[in-house]
Order: sequence, then structure tokens, then C-alpha cells
Amino acid sequence: MGRDGTIAIIGAGIAGAAAARRLHDAGHRVVVLDKGRGPGGRMATRRGPDGLRFDHGAQFFTARDPRFAACVEDWTARGIAAPWGGPHRSVGAPGMSAPARDLLAGIDLSCGRAVGRLARAGDRWRLEEADGTALADGAAFSRVLLTCPSPQGLALLAGCGQDLPGLADVRYAPCWTLMLAHDGPPPFEEPARQDDDPAAVFAWIARDGTKPGREGGGTVVAHAAPAWSRANLEDGAD
Repeated sequence: MGRDGTIAIIGAGIAGAAAARRLHDAGHRVVVLDKGRGPGGRMATRRGPDGLRFDHGAQFFTARDPRFAACVEDWTARGIAAPWGGPHRSVGAPGMSAPARDLLAGIDLSCGRAVGRLARAGDRWRLEEADGTALADGAAFSRVLLTCPSPQGLALLAGCGQDLPGLADVRYAPCWTLMLAHDGPPPFEEPARQDDDPAAVFAWIARDGTKPGREGGGTVVAHAAPAWSRANLEDGAD
């Protein structure tokens, strides 16, 4: 399919990556844009000093659907995913973004580019930064697929006079995340601990260094519970 039939996907998280792979394999030309420094979205790995890595977003993924299970089996065979933390649980290797990167292999991906506006040009779509600068080399697209968080999607749709019923009803749970490295023995023996008490400060604490492909075992990621995160959302990180 030529440039006139190119599909733009906004968001390189796992949803955007999966859609891009399906469309690409079906013969469509696809361009994926993401405002982040790399693909993965909430399946994210952050690098710290001294080569430390922290999976500060999604901690694992589960495979129960047969189609996805087959995909995970392939990733595992190729060293892109590995079992961790319990039945049906897997993680990306060497970081959580590895599956998204694999899905996007060979696909036109542009990171660090924030789409600020969708503009209609006849029967085509143009993507622009907030100041009107054209993105993706000024190409016009036959279709645009939004896989970014709903607040960003709503803003883009409103800017071009479009609406998607139900999108405004989507709500997100905030999450303060603590990433730390420590010397000495681990704080507990199991890979992770979970607290489902709504009044808890921390809902999840993982020994991140126990995940396959991570160097060193002295890294911990703690996710604060939604209620605590919401109550302290505007506080400074310190």
C-alpha cells in the first residue's frame, strides 16, 4: 500500500504496538508516533545510575487467552519474555518494554514527538505539534488510530471537531511509584508482596532485581495504593 494509504497510530504502548503489528502484517503501511523517549507506554523500564533498571510501570502481564498465550510462548522461546512471580505471570526481558519493541520491529516508529493537533485535509489527516508544525514528514494519512490515554485522545478529538462517545467516562487511578536500590539482604524473600486493603499506603512492593534478565538483586519498586496516591497527587516527589 502506498503513502496515500498510510495509517497513523498515536501511542506506542502495548495497544498501539499490537495494532501496528496486525496492520503491518496485513499489508498496510503504518507510522507510529509516541511522545515518550521509547516505546512501551506503561510497560516501561527506567534506567538509573550504575546500570540499574526499574520496571516502574506495569509489573507483569498474564496470558489466559489462547491467542495471547501463543504470542507469549513465542516471546519466551526467543528470550523476550520470561515467567516470574506466580502462575500465568510473565515479564519482559531484559525490561518490560521488550514485548512492545518486538511488536514494533520493522515498523516506522517516531518517539519524542508529541501530537498536539489533528487536522483534516480533504479526505486525509495531518498530524501537527501544538504550534502547527507538521509531524511525520508532513505526510497525510488515510486513517488515524488513537491508543494514547483518554485525556490526550479527547483533546485531540476536540481540536478537530470530532467526538467519541464514552471516552470522557474513562477514569484512571493515580499511582505514586518509589524506585530504590539497597545494599545488604532483601526486605523479604518472595519476589513481591501485594496489599489489597484500600487504606494501605503501598499496594505492591516488588523485588525488581529478581526478574529474569535484570542485573543485581538489590532493586525494589513500590506502587502506592490508588487512594493514597490520589490524596497526595499534588505533593512533590520528595
